[in-house]
Amino acid sequence: AELSGTVVRLLAKTADLDERSGGDYEFGPSHRDHDTWPPPHYDPTLHYLEARLLERPVAPTALRLHQGLVYAAGLALDLSCLEHCVPDVASAFDAPSLFAPTDESAPGCHEGRLRFLRTVLTEKARAIEATASEDDVADVLLLGSAWDISGNVVRSLFLLALYSTGRDAAAEDLEPALATDAATFVAGAMDVACTRLRTLLRTLQDTRRYGHVLGTLDAETCEWVADRAEDVRRARLDDYFASGGEGDGPESTGDAGAPVPSLAATHGLVSHIVNVTDGRGGSERARALGVMTSALLKTLLDDELSREDGDARSK
Repeated sequence: AELSGTVVRLLAKTADLDERSGGDYEFGPSHRDHDTWPPPHYDPTLHYLEARLLERPVAPTALRLHQGLVYAAGLALDLSCLEHCVPDVASAFDAPSLFAPTDESAPGCHEGRLRFLRTVLTEKARAIEATASEDDVADVLLLGSAWDISGNVVRSLFLLALYSTGRDAAAEDLEPALATDAATFVAGAMDVACTRLRTLLRTLQDTRRYGHVLGTLDAETCEWVADRAEDVRRARLDDYFASGGEGDGPESTGDAGAPVPSLAATHGLVSHIVNVTDGRGGSERARALGVMTSALLKTLLDDELSREDGDARSK
């Protein structure tokens, strides 16, 4: 994969993809230019490759496709998971494939690429033990560029992967240093928050000590949280089966039996969503979640203090 990546990077430098869409390429100084000392030796292999490219130019769209495949292959455990990321994986590796224009807008490719990026970024997030940095996803940013997915979106997906895997502290430390896409982050963060809250609410409902807490919450907000969390669960299952079993499976969709998330960390995430969405669409729902998590924290804290006071008096 490293060698292939070097080859496509050299090809990309040879052809200015942004300005030459018709395959009319101009080469820089070659072995025929003797303006350096000592003059470079004649290389028959390079001469042959240059002659081939001049005779039959590489198609820019095919080169972009190969760039994406090579970068993705270095991140994938199984090449079969790339079949939804390109129009046709098998033909992409044919000998003449670099010279034939490729339609990159095949149905489902963009969604398949985002699904692949989320899977890779989730695995990278799980490997984070303490702090994270943009360098942790440099290879994914390179892939995103080849797939015309902005770096801001990739960084946002990495932050969301950190939150989804419970690395809230690492995400909070990293976010100020990242340029992100607000819409991508807010939508994904709302999904994470609702999934966590549904697990928390189910836990409270099944616990005799805290069952009364549900009566203090807004019923409409609770229903909306449950509905959104269910939508997230179904979407993750769809992604899981669409990717052939790669990524998060049924065990990580927030169903009963999942680890109970930290209420304080969830409140911190919701508070951040409120700050990001302030004055934008969707801020009403974010504020409603903020009210819910604040009420939960206050009620549970008051209940704990009351019980501690009662225990002290009984002694």
